[in-house]
Amino acid sequence: MNIASSKQERPAVLFRLLCLLLLSTSIRITAVESSPHTESVLRIDPDYSDVVIPPNLAPLNFDILGMSEDCVVKIASKEGRPIEIRSKSGHVNIPSAQWRQLLGANRGNELRFEIAWPVAGGAIRWQTFTNTIAHEDIDGWMVYRKLNWQFGMYGSGTIGIYQRNLQTFEETEVLHINERASHGPTCMNCHTFIKNKPDTMALNIRMERRNSRPLLLAKNGEVTTVDKTAGLLAWHPSGDLIAFSQNKFVMIFHTQGGNRDVYDGAGDLFLYSLKSNRITTSPQISRPNQWETWPTWSPDGRYLYFCSAPKATEDRFQQIRYSLMRIPYDEKTDTWGELETVLSSSATGLSIAQPRISPDGRFLMFNMFPYSSFPSTQPQSDLYLLDLTTRQIQRLDAVNSNRAESWHCWSSNGRWFVFSSKRRDGLLLRPYISYFDADGHAHKPLLVPQKDMSFYDASTKIINLPELITGPVQTSQRQLFDAIFKPSHLVKPQLAIPTVEPAATPEKSANQAFPQ
Repeated sequence: MNIASSKQERPAVLFRLLCLLLLSTSIRITAVESSPHTESVLRIDPDYSDVVIPPNLAPLNFDILGMSEDCVVKIASKEGRPIEIRSKSGHVNIPSAQWRQLLGANRGNELRFEIAWPVAGGAIRWQTFTNTIAHEDIDGWMVYRKLNWQFGMYGSGTIGIYQRNLQTFEETEVLHINERASHGPTCMNCHTFIKNKPDTMALNIRMERRNSRPLLLAKNGEVTTVDKTAGLLAWHPSGDLIAFSQNKFVMIFHTQGGNRDVYDGAGDLFLYSLKSNRITTSPQISRPNQWETWPTWSPDGRYLYFCSAPKATEDRFQQIRYSLMRIPYDEKTDTWGELETVLSSSATGLSIAQPRISPDGRFLMFNMFPYSSFPSTQPQSDLYLLDLTTRQIQRLDAVNSNRAESWHCWSSNGRWFVFSSKRRDGLLLRPYISYFDADGHAHKPLLVPQKDMSFYDASTKIINLPELITGPVQTSQRQLFDAIFKPSHLVKPQLAIPTVEPAATPEKSANQAFPQ
């Protein structure tokens, strides 16, 4: 081999020899971060260090920031053959087949990433970081909404519901309509499922030009179009009931300073029965002096949780703080129990929103922030956890950032949750995954991987409402389209709602023992 003698060429030549050695053998790179001559200087984007990885997640492709030289990346664990990648531009694309094989053989083991690159003077520098492969899978699919970052602007092709195969990089449309061509939806939102199952889905549609706001209920291969405006949705575990709110969100934009705000000028809860085709409510969940929103059911269906605040005018939006409530419900007799305050805003000094309960019924995850009912517009919005057994509350410090966290959803096994965060740029919501261990601790989140990691910086779409499901959505886009424009199963529900506003219902004290 003719090796150039020039001092300037020697580091590159030596590094090429090292690359050939690494790629042709199973030699292990030894980390020497403690040496002052090999101090780590690189950063990777996204930050995929010290995270817990689902064993069935797509490859964690990343960029090495500031890398202008050839480099070698080695990914290894206790069992199986290491993955060795040579990159000329700092882009690290991990072969999918080798990644699946390595993770599948090493559930519960560490996964070590080692990076080697040349520097001046003929030296080779090293950097290592270590992750952990979880024992438990994450649900294989995620359904979410994408829309333009221009708030309130829903032009042609700007909004849609999508699903992502988390085990690959495949993304497909659940529902996306050219609004100008079809005079179709100006908004579609609040998709929700029963216990992470892909065969039962609810979806709101709003079509201002048609003066129509139907609720689509997909179940057992059929889509029912309910001719009734609904807001935030929550399936009862039985699949025969759906709780919903009626909201009137108003955007508040500031001429200087601050952030965009949302004022909800309405808020009552209702129950729709698929069997009887009736909409009902109760004095306890539609109080005349209170707003009620963000409904969610306990996994056993015995309790409806929601958020409530005293009514206030729009000019007092910064003084509105919601408390966490719950009320017993008996599906067999269609009767409600006594209303309880689970966590009062007067005790926390903050507003509460988006309660979601873990599949085992033990933990309730929620957002808290200074005011209002819409956490994604609040930079101070953080995720909290309430242990429903001990009533202990913890702020998820390992998960939260200095930007807004919102729209969280548990996996079906309770070991993972996904949420949307603005931490990357302060403007656009992006989906993150966090591991939740058996001791009730949440771990450092990781950005949902993409085949090309420049995707998040190139896209101007907001990604919110991430919902984990165990398989692809079972309803076709054609079925949903027909249910909107030419429904074959259109129902007009009967309203069984009191015409006289009831008196306010006494609540249990927040200091009472919390029954299970």
